[in-house]
Amino acid sequence: MDKKVYTPQIHVDSAFLLRRVAWAAEKPMTYTLDECIRGLVNQVDRQKLCGACRDHRCLECPVSQYYGKSGLDSILR
Repeated sequence: MDKKVYTPQIHVDSAFLLRRVAWAAEKPMTYTLDECIRGLVNQVDRQKLCGACRDHRCLECPVSQYYGKSGLDSILR
């Protein structure tokens, strides 16, 4: 079962850049955007990400999964 997600509109220049990165990677733009976001998460402080969270769905949060933690362990130190 696919979950519906919010699809943000991106600036035309960002789409232009994404298209070229996707071409260079020889991947679809959707895959490339997904990988760019995942790569960005690695560069952002996890405590800042979790501290700014507004929905507090820690048990299902990809940030928790990305950092190899489960549930609330991802924000508790």
